[in-house]
Amino acid sequence: MDYKKEVQNLEAYQNKDWYKPKPGTTKIVILSEPKEGTYKDEDNNITELIELDISVQEKMFSWSVGKGKTLASLYGQLMQVGQMKGKLMGETITLITKFDGKKNSYTLVEANVGDVPTEEVA
Repeated sequence: MDYKKEVQNLEAYQNKDWYKPKPGTTKIVILSEPKEGTYKDEDNNITELIELDISVQEKMFSWSVGKGKTLASLYGQLMQVGQMKGKLMGETITLITKFDGKKNSYTLVEANVGDVPTEEVA
């Protein structure tokens, strides 16, 4: 194993500016195609996810989205936009985030699926 390379990868991941949606409406410019990855929590539960480079109000972020199981999930909505447009990179999306006191729900206006509760972003 190349330990130096692994440490560099961990440092690069740790030093990213991660996007965390807040309640309200946000315009997001997608700067990269999704990259697949995983997240392991402190209980060793593994979540499959995608990671995107995005811009919000001209500030760059990394955004991870858990791979949902339905079209109504945030992941499913992103995949619908990608299918309609043929890509995600370069697209501007409108994210509506609502908080019900326990968790966020997300709607992408461009996915045209309506206001439905979705899975949380990793």
